[in-house]
Amino acid sequence: MNNVYTLGLRWTTATNCAIFIATTPLWTYAGGLCLGMEVLDRLWQYRAAGFFLAILGAMVVQLGRAQAATDAAGSQFFRLFGNIVVLFAVCAISAYYLVVRSLASKYSAITITFVAQVSAFVYSLGIIVCMLAAEEAVPHETWATVVARLDLSQDVLFSGVYAGVCINVVCFGIEAWALRHASPGTVALFTALDPPITAVLSVVFLHERAGVSLFAGGALIICGLFVNAGVEEYVEKEGKKAAGAQRRGGGELVNAGRGGGGGGGSGGGGISSPISS
Repeated sequence: MNNVYTLGLRWTTATNCAIFIATTPLWTYAGGLCLGMEVLDRLWQYRAAGFFLAILGAMVVQLGRAQAATDAAGSQFFRLFGNIVVLFAVCAISAYYLVVRSLASKYSAITITFVAQVSAFVYSLGIIVCMLAAEEAVPHETWATVVARLDLSQDVLFSGVYAGVCINVVCFGIEAWALRHASPGTVALFTALDPPITAVLSVVFLHERAGVSLFAGGALIICGLFVNAGVEEYVEKEGKKAAGAQRRGGGELVNAGRGGGGGGGSGGGGISSPISS
């Protein structure tokens, strides 16, 4: 999926990519509704408001950071093609949430993450081999010269290891665990925190300027998450109340049945006495 994002950025703008990425929770929630993983209950207006605030906040932060990268090379056709590629990547990550949610009840988060990362490694390795083979097919090129031009410095290798361990294994493992306990839409909604956290880290480590979009977008995202969390907590409490009332009602029916049986026995005894006499 990250490869598809990168491929789409080759033809479209960073702004368009930011907008599409921010809609990931929306596509995930829509897919969950179609597959029955999400419930369209009477509080759907509040859920929609939470999603809207979080997505809007993510867009504000991303657009503020992508203002300097609005020019993209290529024609209008290739820009449209890049938008389609990025949208495909967004739908792919949404589908990932839905698939993991369906498997979370059967398999552990470690098993799901392991299979996903092995599949991603094989897929990425195949792409790298094909690209190197294409470069090696160029006249006067060999595998040694191709690998030498990759410039695998210490920083590049460290970044690759960090991305493979922290991003792929840790992050996807946490997401798999979270999807076992929460709905896909709720888990996907927390991806809206990526833009403001990235912006804050950029200010701290890369000394970028913190614009108004960071604070405005971050406030919108936090409000959206609080709204959605409040709805989830309310639904959980109502579910526990309903389950408790059902258990109490079942107990009362059992006690009533026992009492009726005892009354029938005593009534039978009362009838048999005059007959025996």
